Amino acid sequence: MNKELNYWVRPAVKYKGDINVLVSNVCNHYGITETQMRSKCRLRKFVDARNIIMYVMYKAMDFNDTRIGEYLNMDRTSVIHGVKKVENLKDFDSNFKELINRFV
Repeated sequence: MNKELNYWVRPAVKYKGDINVLVSNVCNHYGITETQMRSKCRLRKFVDARNIIMYVMYKAMDFNDTRIGEYLNMDRTSVIHGVKKVENLKDFDSNFKELINRFV
């Protein structure tokens, strides 16, 4: 009986993809370069790309907020804020949720 239950339950396996592949996929989707994504610019497409990368790194790749902040050249509290922002937007907007699922 447990085998049948395990068939239907999605296993909790962390994403084992490459960070560089994730970053390039997100940057290609938004039509920006990796340098633009890491910049301090606050244009919507740069912020959205950074937030998605932070979210996937935090939730699926099991990185901590300090390590993500070092990778993206930002403060750890900004990482926490970005992850929460994506979680809230994902709950509200089904199109955004589908976009996140493409990268995970």
